[in-house]
Amino acid sequence: KENKGDDKEDKDEDEDEVEECGFEKQEGVAYWNGDLVDGTKNVVESADVCEYQCSIRSDCIGYTWASADGDYKNTCWLKNDLSDKREVAGHTAGVKKCEKENEGDDKEDKDEDEDEIEVCGFEKQEGVAYWNGDLVDGTKNLVESAGGGIC
Repeated sequence: KENKGDDKEDKDEDEDEVEECGFEKQEGVAYWNGDLVDGTKNVVESADVCEYQCSIRSDCIGYTWASADGDYKNTCWLKNDLSDKREVAGHTAGVKKCEKENEGDDKEDKDEDEDEIEVCGFEKQEGVAYWNGDLVDGTKNLVESAGGGIC
């Protein structure tokens, strides 16, 4: 292409560019408020399952999973706000951390700025269902809505 400006526009439109997202796991930590999902209706067997649920939602930036015995045992709380962090025994929290594969030297800058969180995007497919391979039993994972950001 002759115009380098066009390359930038093409790159923005290129859906093949992938953001790599991971989670910073925090033992003994819980985030209050900012609930996307009521954890009392989202009982899962591990923090890993809770993390997976957050990873597939573009509007989820973190989670809190309660492993402690009691009314909240094995509840998974998906979050869109992480401003109220608390130390709580028997809880595991995760904060989504994302970066684009092609960023090169900018990776060091992102690692230095741990407060910056980039939400990962997904391609939404209307009228499409995927069968089998379930990581979560949908009959036990009762949420009010899929939200605008779930694939």
